[in-house]
Amino acid sequence: MKVVAQHLLNTPVAGDCDTASWTGYVRIGGMPPILLTDLQGVDILDRTVEVAQLVTVTMPTVVLSTRYGIRLGNHLERREEFNRRPRLYAMTADAVLSGSADTDKLNVWGKIAAGINSIANNNVWAGPSVVLTHAATAPTPGGFTVGNYVVGSVSFAKGKVTASTALTATVIILNGKIFADNETLTEYTDQDATIPTGETGVGAATIISAYNGTFLIQDKPLYYPVKGFRKGASEVAVGPGLVEADVVVTTDAAYSFGIGSVMVDFPPVKEIGSNNINNGYLWFAQNETPLVANVYKRATLRYQPSVSESALSPLSGSATLVQEVWYERAGGAAFEAALLAL
Repeated sequence: MKVVAQHLLNTPVAGDCDTASWTGYVRIGGMPPILLTDLQGVDILDRTVEVAQLVTVTMPTVVLSTRYGIRLGNHLERREEFNRRPRLYAMTADAVLSGSADTDKLNVWGKIAAGINSIANNNVWAGPSVVLTHAATAPTPGGFTVGNYVVGSVSFAKGKVTASTALTATVIILNGKIFADNETLTEYTDQDATIPTGETGVGAATIISAYNGTFLIQDKPLYYPVKGFRKGASEVAVGPGLVEADVVVTTDAAYSFGIGSVMVDFPPVKEIGSNNINNGYLWFAQNETPLVANVYKRATLRYQPSVSESALSPLSGSATLVQEVWYERAGGAAFEAALLAL
């Protein structure tokens, strides 16, 4: 099937599905009319909000001088004609352990996390998961914000907040180890810790008493950017010291679709001279622009032309063509009903 036209409706009405202007035809916006007897079907696809994949790795009890690791990559991504197949990130435990099972796990898996997080193209946050107990945040009590970062004032260790209550924060430790004994936690909106939110929490003596014993790998946002090599969710596989049951996808990835704030970044960019589309995929018939605040459904009209303006056209009677209509979701009920009644 070949997409031959796209149209966007920010304020859809039933009359946008026009069957009155041309007898026996339907026309939507600036797209070519379709002979109703050629129409094979109309498919409606609702919007999808992007959800980041979360992989939970159960860290086994560390055995001295034993190697542990995880494989991470994405074979769909290609750079310089090579697939980015899963790469091993591993660490060998010390010959002399600390005597604390949790400390040994943090020592081994904290270094594995540092290796993963040091490579931007991995597009993940990775690290041991801990629950930080803290005094009420100030100046606004209520806890830290999920998605932000906390940094210890003494250790300078950094963690990404994945869950929060008024007095606790579940954090992926990206580097270092946050201390107990009243280390102040400062919240930032960016991973580089340059944009403070003004919120701080004083760590309690039990700051890592609720240690989870798990290592989390969470994908970063925007699975399919307009420019770049990223192609979907990360692939995570067992490495040395682990068994298959130790690695579980606890949150499946969902790819953004029909979200106005994302669609505005996907206009097509044509190459000079050839007029081929180099980037982007939304080429609306009348240069319509998605609205950031809107969410959209997409209607796909499938048809097989029985007549052609040119007797030499290979499209006549042979190819299934597609017209796509993206329409604002909240106000599109009447337009959708008219489409489905064709």
